[in-house]
Amino acid sequence: MKQSPWFVTLLLFLLLLAPSLVQAGTIVGSYHDMTFINEKHHWRPKPDFLIEIDVINNYNEICVYCHTPHNATVEVPLWNRELSAVTYTTYSSGSMTTQPGQPSHYSLLCLSCHDGTLAIDAIANYNPSTAELLNYPDPHGSMKAGPGYNTHTDCYSCHRGNTLFPNFAPSFLTTDLSNDHPIAMTYPESPKYHSPLDSENFANGIRLIDGKVECSTCHNVHDPDIKPFLRTSNVGSELCLTCHIK
Repeated sequence: MKQSPWFVTLLLFLLLLAPSLVQAGTIVGSYHDMTFINEKHHWRPKPDFLIEIDVINNYNEICVYCHTPHNATVEVPLWNRELSAVTYTTYSSGSMTTQPGQPSHYSLLCLSCHDGTLAIDAIANYNPSTAELLNYPDPHGSMKAGPGYNTHTDCYSCHRGNTLFPNFAPSFLTTDLSNDHPIAMTYPESPKYHSPLDSENFANGIRLIDGKVECSTCHNVHDPDIKPFLRTSNVGSELCLTCHIK
């Protein structure tokens, strides 16, 4: 049967569109795109009063806040930050068959921003010819090294949900992880838990790292499509039920 020209055109358009429909989200413009963090910080507590304060050094490169092609602080994954050198309070429960330890190398990558001990823009390498470095006499406008508001802890003194300021609490874990899902924990072999397809992977994208539960077991830092950077939706507790048999 001969098809009309418009049908053929529509079919070709859909074929061209299909690859883009299955691609993962992009870090560009997400909350892990630090080149936009200054813009996100601009806020308007009153209709006639706009606060415009740049709060971090803008290196004008998205990847550089975490990665560097040369002189990495951690070889894999070419890390451009120091790792937090602190002792964490970990989750503990008498019903657990395995116990979490101190965060491993993999989760320390995430905690180097999310525990509040290091400034977001505290990186090892950057291009000085393109960087816009802050040098405010008032330290409130800067997270650069030196005295003043240099870490999440300082920012959190105001940004904690009980003032007019934006709330940082969802991304501010502190070094007390006792009220967070355990990490650096060997995945238990128990009738209470589903087994992965192989030693690392579940069918919906949840994955173990060297046989352990880590931050990246549930989170994909480069894909913001499922908030907050989840590997799979938790509608109906889908993510939780990937591991837990309930």
